[in-house]
Amino acid sequence: MHFIPKSDAHAIVEVVFGLQLARPLHQKEIEALVKAHGRWRSELPKVGRQATVSVMLGDGPPPPELLLQPPAAGVTFDRIQPDGTLGWRLRAGENNFFVNCLDYDSWDSVWAKALRLLTDACDVSLGSDNAICGIVLQYIDEFIWQGDASDYDPLLLLRSDSPYIPRAFKNRGQNWHLNQGWFRTDNLPVSGRILERMNVEGLTLAGIPTVRMDNYLRLEPETAVSGSAFFEQGAKLCCDWFSHLHDQNKSMLRNYITTAMAQRISLNA
Repeated sequence: MHFIPKSDAHAIVEVVFGLQLARPLHQKEIEALVKAHGRWRSELPKVGRQATVSVMLGDGPPPPELLLQPPAAGVTFDRIQPDGTLGWRLRAGENNFFVNCLDYDSWDSVWAKALRLLTDACDVSLGSDNAICGIVLQYIDEFIWQGDASDYDPLLLLRSDSPYIPRAFKNRGQNWHLNQGWFRTDNLPVSGRILERMNVEGLTLAGIPTVRMDNYLRLEPETAVSGSAFFEQGAKLCCDWFSHLHDQNKSMLRNYITTAMAQRISLNA
């Protein structure tokens, strides 16, 4: 009786790469992405629109900037897998670019594709008056219980000696959650801070006990960086920052799961 990673060799269900911008995208910048679809059509053939709704509280009139520049409707570019589920997505809207990957094989290949999509998106629609004020890397992992549900024990996956696993966590059944987060300012690739947030849940999916781990990392530099600086010289700055978050994701996961599981999913490599 034990847990197995969702995809056998790894547990990754989804990984998200994000760029946070200093200001929201204008509608003309969203339309520029739609017109440039040919640059990534072979990888993400489907186009979708996302509506934006503004909610005003109070009796006063809306602020002038909202009247002059209403929120832009977002856009998505998707690749659908043969089974009808989402495989890849590039999304632009509000003050974000996101790349979602639900067809993970290895960091090297997935990051190379995400970098290419983010580079193209910024090249097309990141105006010279805008800048990158943060990056996001989010991993969602799932571990599936193998055995009778009556024998379910999450501490066969989670480290009982971890400072992040409280003693009150024991004997709580199959459905539970453990959400933690904090900011860190030490050992960063740039002056600023990192939000480290780990949400761990005990779920029952299709009748099978499952542990889902949602690790969200956001690096916020003290000073926003222009798109040209972020992607110049072979996107060195971009690669350095995301590589740091990738290493930090592995480090955080090692703090939660057993050594045996870390070795099984090559987390120490």
